[in-house]
Amino acid sequence: MHLSMLSCKALVAAVVTQLLVLASCTPRNFNKSQVEDSAASGIEYKLNSGPGFIKLNESEDAFIKSVKASGSLFGNPDFWNFYDANQTLAEERIQHWYKPINDRVTVENIAQLKSELKNHVPLLLDPGIMVRVDSFMQFYRGLANRSEKSSWDIRKEFEQFLEKDSRVVWRGMILGDGIVDVIKKKGIVGRLFLADERRQNEMLLSYLLGKQTYTSTPASSPYDDMSARLGGRAGDFSMYTSVTEYIPVTHAGAWINSYGKILRMRNDGQFYLFKIKVNPLNLVRPEGVLNRLRQKGMTYKTHVWENGVKSEWSMPFEDVGFENFIQFVPANHILEVIRYNDDPPVWWN
Repeated sequence: MHLSMLSCKALVAAVVTQLLVLASCTPRNFNKSQVEDSAASGIEYKLNSGPGFIKLNESEDAFIKSVKASGSLFGNPDFWNFYDANQTLAEERIQHWYKPINDRVTVENIAQLKSELKNHVPLLLDPGIMVRVDSFMQFYRGLANRSEKSSWDIRKEFEQFLEKDSRVVWRGMILGDGIVDVIKKKGIVGRLFLADERRQNEMLLSYLLGKQTYTSTPASSPYDDMSARLGGRAGDFSMYTSVTEYIPVTHAGAWINSYGKILRMRNDGQFYLFKIKVNPLNLVRPEGVLNRLRQKGMTYKTHVWENGVKSEWSMPFEDVGFENFIQFVPANHILEVIRYNDDPPVWWN
């Protein structure tokens, strides 16, 4: 279990830049002529490794810029418009992301789903759909005029269908006051979107486009990304944020276990608790094709105060609500931000 912290300086610089870009960001249409543009004389993306750069065509460039600016994948209409225009790439990414982790995700099963989804097969990219693919397909079959709708339209309808089951989750972080103000305006993004440009290029071009960027990463798929976060290996590769259903679990956001010593995550700043409303479609839990994310064999322990009385609180790591993941938290989904005057209790296992 690893609820990691953000770099304050990196967060300020990255978020301010993204806010400026977002001001002029509008959904794009990715048509066939754009998709088939040759990248031979295209837009150059610099890398830290390999040949030092990769060239993208105009459509790919617009797509990657939109993802960088928003910090959002599945809640971004440009994500779906791009893959609707790139069906073959979408199918390849589905196989790469999900086949290694679950026997149900096979060429035959994807082909069977595709026979029903037709041009909406990109929807299987979304881990929120994949963990409940059976209920999604039942919903999909009942949609009127679905052939006339885009993948983005259908995802929005499914999200609205699940809205009645929205829940509250929590995120704890040590931050400076200025950073909190930015988060209230921008929302919460994965750490990759706070990294330097070349790091973002290496990850996004590989992750989303299947390009060979010659970088070694523990986060080449949604499962790998979340698994690396659980093990504390994600670093600045992660596109996800850890959340929990239990406030005491957020205490982990203040402390790090370093060779048996519990140390404060950072010297400055205060602990902030974020109360977040999340639609089930946007909350990735260790279920379905991602059930291997469920941690076993350990118990999380900390202290809680109730009516002035201190007592021990424990929770098995394998509880389905212990640690979940959100790819992007919009600012208007942050219901409350609570500033702690003192550090929360330490945790152990």
